Amino acid sequence: MEIENGRKRTEHDNNGSQEKNIQRQRMKKLLLVSKEEFLKKSAGKVAVHYIQNFLQWLL
Repeated sequence: MEIENGRKRTEHDNNGSQEKNIQRQRMKKLLLVSKEEFLKKSAGKVAVHYIQNFLQWLL
C-alpha cells in the first residue's frame, strides 16, 4: 500500500483515484476528438476561402 498524507491508502482511496483517472482519460479523448474535428472544419473553411479568392482572381 502507498502512503499518502501520513496515512496508508485504503482500497476505497484506490478505487476513487481509478475512477478519477478514467474520467480524466475520457475527457482527454473527447477533447482530442473535438480538436481534430475543429481543425478539419477550419482547414476546410480556409481552403474554400483560398479557392474563392483564386476563382475571383481568374475572373
